[in-house]
Amino acid sequence: MSAAIDLGYDPDVPSRLDQLGWGGTRESFIQTTLIHGRPTSISYWPAPMVSWSQRSGGPLRDDQINDIVNYIMNWDKGSDWTLDDLLAVKQFAIVPGVGGGDSGEVTAEAVGTDVDAVLAQLETVVGDPAHGQQLYEGKEQTQLAQRLSCSGCHYNGVLGPNYDGMWPRIVNERLTDPALAGFTPEKYVVDSILLPSDYVVSGYQAGQMLTIYPQQLGIQDLADIIEYIKSTDPNYVAP
Repeated sequence: MSAAIDLGYDPDVPSRLDQLGWGGTRESFIQTTLIHGRPTSISYWPAPMVSWSQRSGGPLRDDQINDIVNYIMNWDKGSDWTLDDLLAVKQFAIVPGVGGGDSGEVTAEAVGTDVDAVLAQLETVVGDPAHGQQLYEGKEQTQLAQRLSCSGCHYNGVLGPNYDGMWPRIVNERLTDPALAGFTPEKYVVDSILLPSDYVVSGYQAGQMLTIYPQQLGIQDLADIIEYIKSTDPNYVAP
């Protein structure tokens, strides 16, 4: 077992999906990885994994992506995996985190999942839309020394609602749903980020969005991202 641990195996959290806080299935994780690539992997590999799907500028059609997913899923042995299989692995997955010049300095507490408490804290800070964009696109670290992958899934509305025009859609479409009675636009965004399974937009699948953001965001990060989303309104005025 020690040989596997030396290569990156974590016996306490052996599941890749658990390491990343992935709320969906193994199949959807593989599919998402192929569609969008892994742009943040440049922080720990010589080059990032590129997108392979035509949806994101790659060469493969949806049916070809699905064929690759099925091919990989066919390797699953279910309950028949052995210690020899574990020891045969030459490189275990690397959990995205500090690398590529990142400081790794934690400068705030994680926001957690208490939406009302977070909304109260947001009243004490002013969001910066420019920095929010940097966070949204994974170009800057959060206050918890993490890089986010928001833009990957919301690019062109493939796995999540398209970023373009997001704020007007929230105000004029989402909040007309009786299920969101009493929600402000800010509360909707906060709830969607911290508790993504609370409300799933029609046309999208539950479990696609990561559930790890409550542990990766500080209150200023969240304020900046909200302000960036607000800037999709053509009538937006910066604070």
